[in-house]
Amino acid sequence: MELHKIDLRGKTDKDWSAEHSAYVCLWNERASNIATDDILEELLQFYDPYMLWYRRITRRFMSRRGAIAEALVSTISFLTVP
Repeated sequence: MELHKIDLRGKTDKDWSAEHSAYVCLWNERASNIATDDILEELLQFYDPYMLWYRRITRRFMSRRGAIAEALVSTISFLTVP
């Protein structure tokens, strides 16, 4: 097999428009999926359910120092919340 004869045009028997039709429909309907709720004006509390979820699913630290700073903030917040 020669390397320069590989062109990634295989599977010519597949109907790619049918294969990807669900994704094309999602793309065409993208304008109807825009969030239009009111903007939240207040600050979220550290233990707000959304913030708990966000911290659980988000990679928040670039370094060990950042993780230590977050641990300090969460500890202070825990001690000061009534």
